Amino acid sequence: MAANNQGSAQEYAALVALAKARIDHGFSRAGRHFKPEDARARAAALLSGRVIALSNALVLLAQHDLANEALPILRSLMEAAARLARLAEKDGARHAEDFWRKAGELSWENLFAAGAMERALRGEAFSEAFRAAQEAGRRHFLANWGAIPWSHAFGPAPEEAAAPAELLRLTALAMAGALESLDLMWPERFDGAAEIFARAAAPAQDAKDEG
Repeated sequence: MAANNQGSAQEYAALVALAKARIDHGFSRAGRHFKPEDARARAAALLSGRVIALSNALVLLAQHDLANEALPILRSLMEAAARLARLAEKDGARHAEDFWRKAGELSWENLFAAGAMERALRGEAFSEAFRAAQEAGRRHFLANWGAIPWSHAFGPAPEEAAAPAELLRLTALAMAGALESLDLMWPERFDGAAEIFARAAAPAQDAKDEG
């Protein structure tokens, strides 16, 4: 999760808000055609709700300088976005049935099926964000120990803490991936993913440079 010299946390938070608005608007347009027995639409609605709630949490934590503590939530967001990508594949209906069949078996041990999820991703930006979130686990546990008095006596933390701007850049990329998947399932109702991908593709400005 390298961070340098492009966007700010505020700019990426605005992209997250834009993606949420596009998802909300898309469901307002597509929802009238939903049928209760449609397993794929039901799974997409559940995962989209999770994407929005998780992104809300990430923005709040970033605003309170808790980006490093938010990394597990970022990983959950990537999982939900990747599962939406599976639903958007040609055999999405089968993936939906599989999702509901296994839903009761989900636990912390099997929630993050990284390999299978990454294979579903489209485009380098989404894949890069997914990999960055996947690799951030050690940073979550080994960075940001400055709250302990005299921790400086042991030198710097083993890992550099995640910066709010980079956390929100990856959040915006995940949201764009979710939006793109929804647009593939319901064309012309969930627009705007390409714009968000383009604006979030540049590396983020480090938190210490944000003023």
